Amino acid sequence: MEWTQLELSKGKLRLRECLNRAGLTAHAFLAPEPAEKTDEIRSIVVVLFPYFAGEAPGNLSYYCRGLDYHKVTARYLEEAAKALQAVLGEDLVYHAYADTGPLADRYLALRAGLGWIGKNQMLIHPVWGSYCFISYLTLNAPLEADALAATAETTCMRCGRCVRSCPGGALTEDGAFRPERCRSSITQKTGELAPWEIQILQKDSLIFGCDVCQKVCPHNAGVPLTMIKEFREDLIASLSKADLQGVSRRQFAARYPNRAFTWRGPAVLRRNLELLLEEAGHGD
Repeated sequence: MEWTQLELSKGKLRLRECLNRAGLTAHAFLAPEPAEKTDEIRSIVVVLFPYFAGEAPGNLSYYCRGLDYHKVTARYLEEAAKALQAVLGEDLVYHAYADTGPLADRYLALRAGLGWIGKNQMLIHPVWGSYCFISYLTLNAPLEADALAATAETTCMRCGRCVRSCPGGALTEDGAFRPERCRSSITQKTGELAPWEIQILQKDSLIFGCDVCQKVCPHNAGVPLTMIKEFREDLIASLSKADLQGVSRRQFAARYPNRAFTWRGPAVLRRNLELLLEEAGHGD
């Protein structure tokens, strides 16, 4: 299907208006690179979803305290795509992704001019810092790419706080990343942990994820609270021993539906909590 330039321009405007109404102003339209282009990928819309809801104490990472971002971002992007489809018709083919798509999310956001990569390996937006989910739409309609404006800052401050604070020493001054030493990855690892992994786990209090490198980052100082209600309301900041004890994987999923921490099941979280309680010297 080929659309007229007028139809494509109207469709792009309608899609952008839909995103802006939802508060998703950090977005950009991209043309796919040759290796990315297919019949179903003729343009890409990259969208940042801020999720910071405040510094409330808890033992779950900030990113998974609200509703599952995979589902939340997909709903918003599908709504925007349907607004485009109302202009271009049923021949429009679209797909929404967050962490699950065929393209490299951070590379797309970097190319789109939505931020820069910090020493903590995360995309940093000038307003929202690194507390953003990167999501994108692929479209079979060749929407015109945005003219990308240079951001006021195009690199991190290189203060080294994230490198010095990383519990596992996963970050290095030369920009390398050792994923096996990332505390967040260790909290999500199944089975028995090695002694050195337990030592890294016990350097912080979160049983799922790790926010250390984000908390110390000066780019995250004073970032606004998210405008997205799914990441701001009905938060679960902590899970207790009672929440995890004697619960099957199925029961856990039923008790905590639509949460990003649920997919790993209760056994891993229970193990992490027990190791942290053991380090703290008490069992509840």
